[in-house]
Amino acid sequence: MSLKTSLLSVFITLLTSNIYASNLQYDPLLDPSVTIIQNTERNDKGEFLWYPGQLSAHLQRKRIEESAARSLNVGYPGNFYSPECKTFFRKEIILKKETAVEWISTGEVNLVLNGNIQNYTSNSITLPKGRTELLFEVTTEKNLPSIKVSIDGEISVKGWMASLNGSYWTFAESSPVFGTSGRAPLDDPEIDVVINPVSIIAVRNSNVEGNKAVIRKNGYILADFFHLEVGKVSFTAKGSGNLIAYVGESPEETLNENTAVFEQQPIEPYRLSQSGTEIVMPEMALRYLKLFSDGECEISDLKFTAKMWPVDFLMAFECDNNEINNLWKASVATLHTSTHGFYLDGIKRDYLPWSMDAVLSTFGGDYVFGDKQVSLNSLSVALLPYNPQKSDMGIPDYPLHALIGFNQFYKRYGDFNSILSYRDRMEQLLKFYETLQDERGFISANVGVSWGFVPGWATRQGPDRKGTPAYAQIMLYYNYKIGADFSEKWGDRSSASHYRKKAE
Repeated sequence: MSLKTSLLSVFITLLTSNIYASNLQYDPLLDPSVTIIQNTERNDKGEFLWYPGQLSAHLQRKRIEESAARSLNVGYPGNFYSPECKTFFRKEIILKKETAVEWISTGEVNLVLNGNIQNYTSNSITLPKGRTELLFEVTTEKNLPSIKVSIDGEISVKGWMASLNGSYWTFAESSPVFGTSGRAPLDDPEIDVVINPVSIIAVRNSNVEGNKAVIRKNGYILADFFHLEVGKVSFTAKGSGNLIAYVGESPEETLNENTAVFEQQPIEPYRLSQSGTEIVMPEMALRYLKLFSDGECEISDLKFTAKMWPVDFLMAFECDNNEINNLWKASVATLHTSTHGFYLDGIKRDYLPWSMDAVLSTFGGDYVFGDKQVSLNSLSVALLPYNPQKSDMGIPDYPLHALIGFNQFYKRYGDFNSILSYRDRMEQLLKFYETLQDERGFISANVGVSWGFVPGWATRQGPDRKGTPAYAQIMLYYNYKIGADFSEKWGDRSSASHYRKKAE
């Protein structure tokens, strides 16, 4: 059977199935046929502390490593905020009585009390009545420096300041999702869900009955899990010869065996035995699964265990048009699928946060899910590295989204402390753009190592280093206007006046 004939057979089967009914739930957490096997305990308070933006930097490093292990042909240009492995945490406390202080950290800790380095044998110390300045220096190896402190048995989050160098201090960051319920901040608080196939199609030399299939020599089946997620497929296989698995987000992609065009690593063949083999495939992003056998085998207990980010569904939409309703549900599910510590550009091609895309996703995510920390992580990626240089510039308009995103964040949550925590990097970004302006105050594509503005990437020839698009100047105006408003709020009237003039 040719690939064209196989595809026709697959599409006819899909169209005559009932998976496209009007009452579909595109999000696995809302699908009654999906089983949640691991629910993450959440609370409404943070526990661990870290320097603002450093969770994002270390989590981005982690996502890059995961992407490199699974995805193919991914280029990730641009310079980002670097992950640091040392952070200082400081707080002044006044005790009415002798009190125990305990801590858990992700690294080695030096404790300083009132300027004096302490020797200790356990992660606790008893402080005398009165005023004490606590200072923890946390050092890690390839991990986020963070700490959880309890004072008299109560976790202490408010009032802590953080510093990367011991001289510049800002409010420490914390989250009720990251680093709570016994997890370190980089331990993803994901939910495991079991998704059974909605259909298994016998495409060639095979028979299917329920969730079981017999594949004869050079035959194959196509399973549809309906939900496109990242996770691991597992099943039991019994027979002879080799079994080869292919995955994809469409039937066409999944049936294609040309590894040169794969977006994820090819899966090594599985050698089968008559006694039966429990197979757990590597972590992949998929909706469809093709199983091909060069011998004869039996397949049973086929399932897809996906990992989902815990979210609260804060918005609902319904009208008298089912197509519009399904668009809404599919859109929310797509945003949720791409939520893994950031609002990712996608889970299949790269599994990475891209700065402009991440900011735009926060505009929806802030209202649909309301996960403040995921938004902050995404906004942090949009800010350039510390003290940015022209050599850090990739796409000139990408960083212009950052302050617009932070302004949206403040309107949504009213949390100015978080805005203030990122003050240093916002001010550096605004000053950096001043160095890029020409005599008219405009920014053009021929700056630094620029790859051109975003619209240029839509052309067949690719972007060039030419052009002074109007929308970029409008975005720069809004950046200066937001910079003026923020400067006014944090008490810097001189900078507020300066940026208002720049906006004008």
